[in-house]
Amino acid sequence: MVKNISKENVRRALTKIMHPVIERNLGDLGIIKDITINADNVTITMVFPFVGISDNDISIRDQVLNSVREAIKKLGVKVELKQTKMNQDELQAFLAMERETWKSMV
Repeated sequence: MVKNISKENVRRALTKIMHPVIERNLGDLGIIKDITINADNVTITMVFPFVGISDNDISIRDQVLNSVREAIKKLGVKVELKQTKMNQDELQAFLAMERETWKSMV
């Protein structure tokens, strides 16, 4: 059983995760929408700019999800990840950061 897991502990772990092709962490990009803690269960709601547009987008999303899952498991809790699509304001903010810091996956 985990003692004193907090949203701040979870958020701190998540801010260390960088997006695979954008030189920003998931928090800065607005991908982490909500964190809910219930005993030793953490539910993280994540928003993505596009849902399943191409194989490459799916691969990036899978990398992000796996990174989040592993980071939270290291805290000693169970993790559930929920996904949804960004609203228009979130998307515009994400795309602006993407244009500033995009790096190639090659």
